[in-house]
Amino acid sequence: MKEKLKKVDRELYVAINNRYDSRIIKLVMLIITFLGGVTVSIAMPFALYFMGNKELFLKMTLGLIVITVIVQSIKIIYKRTRPYEKVEGSVRIGCKLKTYSFPSGHTSTSFMLMTLLAINFGMPIAILFLSTAVLIGVSRIYLGVHYPVDVIVGAFLGTIVAISINIFGGVYIWENVLNQILKVVQLSI
Repeated sequence: MKEKLKKVDRELYVAINNRYDSRIIKLVMLIITFLGGVTVSIAMPFALYFMGNKELFLKMTLGLIVITVIVQSIKIIYKRTRPYEKVEGSVRIGCKLKTYSFPSGHTSTSFMLMTLLAINFGMPIAILFLSTAVLIGVSRIYLGVHYPVDVIVGAFLGTIVAISINIFGGVYIWENVLNQILKVVQLSI
């Protein structure tokens, strides 16, 4: 079963990776992948905060911390090599990455953020948010830095973290943490 899954994963990767050799598509994929990167992921909660949505800011900030710890821990445990280093004929577009492949951090982060946005803003804009997350995942395969399973697991993890934070009062927990930090800072002054 494991070997069959690896084979399907590899075949899907080859089918998507740089499938359409076009400068325009490469540029679009780089832009899409940027949307799932650190800069946008950190800017998004702050933009919501400055627009007056403190609750969503707190949920997203907590989500970013949780998903980063989960994804980086799994990467260290599994140590999956990037596909461009392993699959013959792979095309890598963009910079060479030094971290492991499984699971996709861009995809997990984008699904966590977009799921929180979808839950809080509802339909029909939820379709736009979740479609963006899917495109970010596909861009990671196209650019040669992830296998499909990396992206699927990343999407699953991001969605689960977002739903958990939304259901189990992430804001309440996070506000308590912030209050404790503020008390410590005030005591030390």
